Amino acid sequence: MNRNKFLQIAMRWRQAAVVLLLFWLAAGCSVGTDEEDISNSSDGEITETDATGNVVDEDSNDWRIQNYFKNNVYIKPAYPNPTSNGIVTITMTFIANIPESGVYIYANNINSVGVFLYQLPDVSYGAKTFSFSLVGLSPSSSLTQIQGKQFRLRIYDGMGRLISFGDVEIAE
Repeated sequence: MNRNKFLQIAMRWRQAAVVLLLFWLAAGCSVGTDEEDISNSSDGEITETDATGNVVDEDSNDWRIQNYFKNNVYIKPAYPNPTSNGIVTITMTFIANIPESGVYIYANNINSVGVFLYQLPDVSYGAKTFSFSLVGLSPSSSLTQIQGKQFRLRIYDGMGRLISFGDVEIAE
């Protein structure tokens, strides 16, 4: 085999190797394999619920379980939503893959500063229903200051893994 023919074959193998390497890197760096990329702000829509938690109108973007917890944790959307008094209730059911070190709920306040809203320290199998106030999303703790506004609640485990997120609204 002459030298030119050998170099042509070697170049083709090298190009094929580079293409395969790029595909491998692209697959390894894909976004959203463990968690969805979420915004810290509401998308302008909510899953509307009544005072007993029945869904009146669903926002398909809200209350989805992230991959790590899928089929192990279930969430009943926040209710009532919208809320008139700033208090919402959430029910979470834990089947398996229990969140480590508790469950924590955060949201950004009206100044876009992250605020801790609630901690469920003891997480075990079964359903847990808990209520908490959204008034802390007002820097002055004034319900009137947050009326008519929407906020994105983000639920994490104690290791900082996103479990779910959903938007809530404070009625005017």
